[in-house]
Amino acid sequence: GDLMDEWHIGDPVDWGDGWMDAQNWGHGYDDEDDDDIEDDDYTNPRLIKRDEYSKKAWDLYMDFKESEALEYIDMALDLDNGNSNNWNKKAIILEAMKRYRQSEECYDRSLDLSFSPLVCDNKARMLYDWASNLLEESKKLPDGTDMLKDAKDTCIRAIHALPHVNSEEDPQKYKHLMESID
Repeated sequence: GDLMDEWHIGDPVDWGDGWMDAQNWGHGYDDEDDDDIEDDDYTNPRLIKRDEYSKKAWDLYMDFKESEALEYIDMALDLDNGNSNNWNKKAIILEAMKRYRQSEECYDRSLDLSFSPLVCDNKARMLYDWASNLLEESKKLPDGTDMLKDAKDTCIRAIHALPHVNSEEDPQKYKHLMESID
């Protein structure tokens, strides 16, 4: 008969799912409050360590120690790179370091793992700041056309990043930036 027929009593519970998937299932959470992680297995030393590193990273970030914060969030992601909350934190840390392109990649990873209006807002704000910086820089150059084009593209991505629900951001702010770039 067919190998993938159906589950029988005595077969492993996660038969057919692939054991690793079953192990790693359900660890992405979207919540600023790290204390109420329901899906996580509190006894898994790897996840306990991950959450310690994540918390330490955030404390360092709040203390304006971005490069140390980045080391800790990377350690957390090494232990579990499927955690959307930690990709969001990494994006925020990189943004503070003005490493916008990498920050955008991390926001995208976070959103691929778990859609969250909060992360969309974060990404939009970061892109807004990036576009504003490009606009300012372009004014200092004798020929800032390329930089102006980058500013415009970045601003368009910022507008696209805004979530259609539960956004804290004012879309007008983004439209005004677009107008000042044009």
